[in-house]
This record gives sequence, C-alpha cells and structure tokens, in this order.
Amino acid sequence: KSIRVWDIAHGAHVQSLEDLPSGVWSVAYSSDGEKVGIGLHDNRVQIRNTTDLELIAEMKQETIGWVYAVVFNRDGTQIASCSGSLGKVWSSADGQQLFELKGHTDEVTSIDFSPDGSLIATGSSDNTARIWDATKKGITLKTLQHDGAVNCVRFSKDGSQFVTGGLDKIGRVWDVTTGELLFKLEGHIEEITSADYSPDGTRIVTGSVDFTARIWDATNGQQLAVLEGHTDEINSVTYSRDGYRIMTGSRDRTARIWEAAPWEISEYPGDKSYNLMQRYNLWSHQRNRERNGRSN
Repeated sequence: KSIRVWDIAHGAHVQSLEDLPSGVWSVAYSSDGEKVGIGLHDNRVQIRNTTDLELIAEMKQETIGWVYAVVFNRDGTQIASCSGSLGKVWSSADGQQLFELKGHTDEVTSIDFSPDGSLIATGSSDNTARIWDATKKGITLKTLQHDGAVNCVRFSKDGSQFVTGGLDKIGRVWDVTTGELLFKLEGHIEEITSADYSPDGTRIVTGSVDFTARIWDATNGQQLAVLEGHTDEINSVTYSRDGYRIMTGSRDRTARIWEAAPWEISEYPGDKSYNLMQRYNLWSHQRNRERNGRSN
C-alpha cells in the first residue's frame, strides 16, 4: 500500500507515499516527469503530481481485481490502464474516461501507447496481443496469437516494432504495420513477465520468472547478456531515459539498477574483425576488471 521514489544515480530513497487504499500493482511516470499513474489492487487508478504526490484524479475500472498496468501517452494528456478483460483510456487532467478497449476474452495484463499516440497495444491471458486504433476510440486493427498468456507488450521507440512476452517463455518481435512476426527471443526457461526497448531501439530487455533479465539485439533477437542476482521472479524491467541503466523489480522485495551495455558499436573495444557478441564480451571483461580494481 505504498510507493517509493529513488534517486537512480545513487540508489537513495527520496520520497514515499504510504497508506494507499490497497496494494500497488503498477506505476508509471508521464514523459515530462510531472505526473505519476498508480494502478491499485482494488481496480482503482490514481494520478498524482510528482512534486508532493498529491492526488489529481482517481478512477475506477468497473471490473473486480487489480489494475495490471498503467501508461501515459507521450505528451502526458492521456493515461491507459487495464483490469479484467478491458483496457481504458482516461484524460490525465481530470480522470474523465475517453474510451475503452473491448474485445479480449480474458484478463488484460499489459498495455502500451505507440510513441506518436495513434496506436495502443494490449496483451491478455486469452493468448493474444492486440493493436488498437487510438484515434478512432479503440477499434481493433490486429489480433496476434501466442501459445500462452501474454504478460507484456512494448512498442519500440520509433513505433515500427513491438515486443510481446508471456507464459510460453518466448519473446516475439512484430512489425507494427503488417503484424508480421519478425523473430523470437529464446533463452528464458520460465515465463516472461516484462520487456522494454532501449531509447535508441537497438536493444530489448526482458524479465522473467526464472529470476533473470536478459538483453537482446533488437534487430535480430540475438541474446547479448544475462543479468543474474535476484533471488525470486522479476516482475518489471525498464531502461532509463538515457539508456545507460536498466532497472529491475522482483518478488524478492528488491529493485536493482544495472549498468547497461553501450548502444553504439563504436563504444565497444575491438575492431571490425570482431562480431558484436565478441566485442560485447571484451567490453564486459574490461568493465569487470575495472570494478575489481576499484574494490581492491
């Protein structure tokens, strides 16, 4: 029943909001950093300012159960949420419902706006992901099939692709325009719970019930790194806005901040005779030596 705000540069706790009406399931910032959306276990959505966490608006999903996800559109004027078999889009100024996303036949567990705000993606326990037209108040454009429940959906930063992950342990990257499956992300040994793109769109990070987060090449699905250290399932992953850090949240009651790999190949050691994975391994070895040197 609380949220905490942290300084990611130092890991310091800077702000708290206690005694919310029920447990917190999802949290999202607006892109300008002025608002935070909160999804609660009792199907409420709250919008608060980030200065003092005072309440701006509170809405109810009209479904029984928790709000699995909340997300703002890019300009912060709208916030989308999902609970039960519905997605809903609200005005972030006053909490007025603008339209709903109706069509899934089971729990909607994830939701995301495209960068330009014209599309919305949802993932559901009905084994599908859907793309909706946000300019026509929620018309379904595409329905994409999985082999199990879809736990996460996320658009790339340029809006040309989106990634899905779920119960079948496989991430899938799709072409937004055609709905074509471009490639799979295979490596997790338990279901995928969350995913995000790096700011430049060249990397994808996924989190899983297998206690790991993994970094992938967003152009071909090659696995680049495994982030190990959590002692329970990872529920959430995200890149920082500058792309230099990855944040993970886990059922082990910790959140961790990781140093992300460079996204420009020129930043890796080695020359053109080395492929990307070899150059990444050189970089990782170099960083480990530097850390070990500082700690000795």
